[in-house]
Amino acid sequence: MKTKHECHVYRIDRFTQAAGRLDIWDGQFLQCNASVMNQAGGANAFHNVLFAGCGDAVQAGTNPFAISAEHVTADVTRFWDGSLSPSSLALTNSLVFGTLGAAALQNAVLNPAPTNFQATGVGHYYLAANSPLHNTGTMNISPRLLAEFRARTTCPPVAIPAKLQLSGNMLLCPQAPRYTNGAPGLGYSLFYI
Repeated sequence: MKTKHECHVYRIDRFTQAAGRLDIWDGQFLQCNASVMNQAGGANAFHNVLFAGCGDAVQAGTNPFAISAEHVTADVTRFWDGSLSPSSLALTNSLVFGTLGAAALQNAVLNPAPTNFQATGVGHYYLAANSPLHNTGTMNISPRLLAEFRARTTCPPVAIPAKLQLSGNMLLCPQAPRYTNGAPGLGYSLFYI
């Protein structure tokens, strides 16, 4: 097993921490040994977060803790690790590659088949065009996140060749399907370009 020495937090749009609760919105954790260290206990909530190539999404200490996640894609060795099991672990519209443990799952998939995904450029977790994970999520998620999905997609962008030569004008317009309404796809959704 490759030892991970550093964690690359690509981006976190916003996070809040109050009254023993940490909320992370729109984050990407890449190649982390432990993405979130919860030594004090309390609740961790993830809203549209990607854990890619990580050891643990959450590493806990000896204090009681809880995890809730909506629209998370986690490619991890273990979703959580600690001397205690989480007092609650609930995943909604999420995808987990790795060990999860006992959890309340609502439209969540553990170890989905690789054929559900398409790699494009440096992105490896786009849903493939024929994936049954499109439009199968529940709308029972944060209203804020549901509203934000109108500017997101689970589909890959159209690749433009690196040495493309043009003469004249070129009009670029959105090509990847966007979420508009109804059941969202499962997993992390990216901002489209």
